[in-house]
Formats: sequence, structure tokens, C-alpha cells
Amino acid sequence: MWRGILFFVKLAILVAIAVWLAEQPGNVSIEWLGYRVDTSVGLLLAAVFVLLVVAALGYRFWRALRGTPRSLVRARQRSRRRKGYEALTNGLVAVAAGDAPEADKWARRASHLLDEPPLVRLLEAQAAQLDNDEPTARARFTEMLEYRETRFLGLRGLFLQAMRDGDEEAARRYLERARNLRPETPGC
Repeated sequence: MWRGILFFVKLAILVAIAVWLAEQPGNVSIEWLGYRVDTSVGLLLAAVFVLLVVAALGYRFWRALRGTPRSLVRARQRSRRRKGYEALTNGLVAVAAGDAPEADKWARRASHLLDEPPLVRLLEAQAAQLDNDEPTARARFTEMLEYRETRFLGLRGLFLQAMRDGDEEAARRYLERARNLRPETPGC
């Protein structure tokens, strides 16, 4: 509502200025490069106004044209990110459902689309666990140790891997490191 009122106030001011200029008599003569132009003050001001509007529109068009490549790159990045998170979500749903091939497919897609290794490594590790691919699962859990956000989950995954392999010493070390990271977590 305020925008509409503001628009009408601006329009009223412009109309008042135009009426005032139309009521003011006067002539303008311009001599330049051997030419002479005689016109009224109102017509000269209208011509200047039109020239300024055309220049402003031309400048906006030029800026929009200059910014197009950058906006296209940003739009593509947003699209890749959105598709990557969709793949990550679908992969986690597949892991929860116990569908190893589907989880692996979504993990590969998320890895391709996202530049966020911690999240993708988690999905890849869980998909490899579902597929009973122990070496890949161990490698992904080990890679998760590099990132603060997933370090605890990586240690927990390595702990479970060590327990499955019967390596109690390694399991104890992983569990101890996990406890140091998050002592309040139950089961650590």
C-alpha cells in the first residue's frame, strides 16, 4: 500500500513540474558547430529528461549483460548443490532401507555433484558396509577422520569394523579416541 502511495506522490510531483514548465514562457537558442537550434525551455528540458532516461536504461542493460555469465555460473552451482543434496538424502534413505545397490548409486551421484567430502564419505561408508565391501568401508571411515564434523562417526565406524574383524585392540583404540571426542555420548 505504501509503495502505491509513494508512486502517486512521485507522479504528482512530476506532473506539477511539467505544468509549471509549460506555463513558463521562454526560449532557448543553442549555437554549436555552425548550427543554430531555437526551442522552448519546456521542450529542451523534456528532451534532456528523455536523454537521461535512455542513458539510464542503456547503463542498466549494459550491467545486466556484463553480469549474465556470473549469474549463469551461480545458477549452475545452486542447481548442482540442490541435486547433490537430493542425491545425498536419497542415499541416506536407501541406507536406512538396507538397499545397498541403491545407496551406492546415490553415493556416487552425490560424490559427483557435491564438493563436500565429509557428508559424501559418510554415505559412501554406509553404502559399502551394506554391500559387505569392508575395505572400501574402512577406507571411507578413515577418510572421515580428516574432517572435524565426521571424525566421531569415522571412529565409530572403524570401531564397528574392528569388532567385526575380531581385532579387539584396534577396537579399543578407536573407542578410546571416540570417547575423548564426545564423552557424553552413550555407548562410548
